[in-house]
Amino acid sequence: MIKKRIAVVLVALGAISLAGCGDSKPSEKDGKEGFDKQYAVSQCAIIKSFKKTNGANTDFMGAPAYEMYYEAELKLNKTCFVNYSEQGKHLHSKFTVGIPDWHVNLAEHQVYHAGDTLLVSDKLYLHNTENGWVLLEL
Repeated sequence: MIKKRIAVVLVALGAISLAGCGDSKPSEKDGKEGFDKQYAVSQCAIIKSFKKTNGANTDFMGAPAYEMYYEAELKLNKTCFVNYSEQGKHLHSKFTVGIPDWHVNLAEHQVYHAGDTLLVSDKLYLHNTENGWVLLEL
């Protein structure tokens, strides 16, 4: 009788421990770090807020990934160039201090100054590694 109870408890504990393994999702912190890395935000701005608005497990170019939709508010702390669409609230390039590289189309970049606020609404892709969730760079 005692062996039977122990076996039932062990099976239940095993099922509980495995139940959470397949449903891992990145946190807002993981998304914020990926966002900063993708656009080099921290060299020009402070991320005042970052909010995950939706997300789903997906495949990205054949690899398992997580698609995270987010909204972010940035406050610039120095003058920078960036390709930003105010209408769509999308960043289309990394932030650049000074004039962007020669191969960048300057007509697509705007100058933003310290104190300016940018609202961003977009998505990014993350994948799970042994060291946690990281940006899946394009």
